[in-house]
Amino acid sequence: MPISQYLLLVKQVQTVLMFNPRKGIPMEACRWLQRRPRVNSVGVPPSVFNSSTVFRRPPFVKLVYPHGNVARFYAELSPDIPDYIRESVVLGSCYAAPVLLLDPQLLQELKDAVLWERHGQPFSESELSGFLSPTALMMQEFVEVAEETFYALRDFVHSRTSADEIIGLVEKRKKVACSHAEKRFGSSVSSNMPVIMACVDPVKLILPWLLRGKRDMLSTLPWDDLVATGLGIVWVLVVHTQHRRKTHPQKDIRST
Repeated sequence: MPISQYLLLVKQVQTVLMFNPRKGIPMEACRWLQRRPRVNSVGVPPSVFNSSTVFRRPPFVKLVYPHGNVARFYAELSPDIPDYIRESVVLGSCYAAPVLLLDPQLLQELKDAVLWERHGQPFSESELSGFLSPTALMMQEFVEVAEETFYALRDFVHSRTSADEIIGLVEKRKKVACSHAEKRFGSSVSSNMPVIMACVDPVKLILPWLLRGKRDMLSTLPWDDLVATGLGIVWVLVVHTQHRRKTHPQKDIRST
């Protein structure tokens, strides 16, 4: 049963991979993850798991949704979003784990869902590995907004909440993300430097279709309570080629 598999994995998964399988498998990054002693459970979304046999060996594990209805809900409300984008973000929320973005160019595909981003010098090996510990980036506030959002969206389908209220809720989520992220990590050193981490909102992936969809169609979607697991705010860590450096002069971002 998916729920039993999910409950087993949710206690173990340290990060969720994101990459475009049509551009090839990022083998260098995968080998780097295999060499890291503290990395022992890297989640791979089901849509890309079979793209390479490398994912059949540790530390990689195939992720499952809490229920099939969760996958269906987000797929039907974001048909124009590539599977590898949608699944990584939604599963990142389901597992309360950061998404590890293996190709910085994919930030362009995520831009509409980004709530906050930090520019800076790419992470060193030790910094990036440190973020992959189970509780390194855990913020209860990012998880708590999920339930409130789910009930607001369900009320919208039943005409108990307006479109303006939903848009207002999305703005509130952005404020939550920015407030807690800046309190933890501070502001960007310079916007001329690359993006090294971000907060992404899965709601923004489904919002356009949700707001313009006919209510009778929306009511046929599986409004199962488990759908809420995919509505948390998600951390994204960006892997640049420089991450393989052992050290660099930048102050450790985790202590900012």
